[in-house]
Amino acid sequence: MAMYLERVLTFIHNAIDLLRWQDIVDMLIIAFLLYKLLMFIRDSSAAQVIKGIIGIIIVTQVLGLLQLNVSHYLFSSAIQIGIIAIIIIFQPELRRILDSVGRKHFKIFVNETETDNTVALRNVALLTETAEKLSETRTGALICIERENKLSDIMKTGTMINADISVELLTNIFYDKAPLHDGAMIVKDWHVSAAGCRLPLSENKTISKDLGMRHRAGLGLSEVTDSFVLIVSEETGGISVAEGGILKRNLTPQTLSSLLKHEFVPENTEKQSISRFIPWKKNRKEKGDR
Repeated sequence: MAMYLERVLTFIHNAIDLLRWQDIVDMLIIAFLLYKLLMFIRDSSAAQVIKGIIGIIIVTQVLGLLQLNVSHYLFSSAIQIGIIAIIIIFQPELRRILDSVGRKHFKIFVNETETDNTVALRNVALLTETAEKLSETRTGALICIERENKLSDIMKTGTMINADISVELLTNIFYDKAPLHDGAMIVKDWHVSAAGCRLPLSENKTISKDLGMRHRAGLGLSEVTDSFVLIVSEETGGISVAEGGILKRNLTPQTLSSLLKHEFVPENTEKQSISRFIPWKKNRKEKGDR
C-alpha cells in the first residue's frame, strides 16, 4: 500500500513539474465549454436527444469490446451519419447560441449614440399606456419589438403597415372584431411595421399549461431571436413580457415601463420626467389633488 501511494505521489509530482501555464488555461477553457454545454442541454428540449446519443456511443464501445464486428460497424456508421443529423436537429439551438455570442461580443461595434432617447422614452410611454388600456378591457395583444435580429421573414406572414406608434392605432388593431387582431404586431425602429403576423410556437415543455397560443407564440419568438415581446392576455388581462426564452407574467404598467426603459433607453440617458408622456399618471395625480 505504501509503495502504491508513493508511486501515485511521484506521478503527481512529475505531472506538476511538466505542467505549463498554457495547460492550465487549456483546462479552464475546456471546463468552461463543458459547463456551458451542460447548461445548454439542461435548459433546452435537446436533453433527451443528447441522452440517446450518449447511449448509442456507449453501446458502440461495448460492441467493440465484445468483438461483435457487424453490429459495431453498423453503430459506428450510424454515429458518423448522426453528426450531420445533429446539426440539422439542433439548428434552432445552434442559431440561438451564435446569435447570443454575436450580441454579447460584437456589440462594441454598434454606435448606441444614434438612438434618439426622447423618441424611445415617448414610445415606451405609449406602449405602456396601450398595454394598460388593453389589460383593462381584457383585449388580447402580441407586440414584438425588433432589435438586432431582423424579423423580415416574420413580417411577410402578416400585413405591412409602416405607421407611427399611437395608442389609438394599437388598440384598434387588437380590437377583437378587427381582421388583424389574432396575429402579432412587429415594431421596428419605433414604427409599426406589420400586423397579423404568425410567430413560431415555443418548444419548451415545462411552461404552464394554462398559457394559450398567444403566450406560446410570444415565448417562441423570444427563444429564437433577441426580440422583446409584450403580451396581454385575453382571458385575464394580465400583462406579460417574453425575452430570451423567459416569460415574466402579471406585470403592472409601472413594472412594464421600467423594463422597457431598461432595455431601450441607454443607461447614460439624463434623468428626466416621463410623466408628461403618460396620461394615466397625469390623470391619477389630478384625481389625487381633488
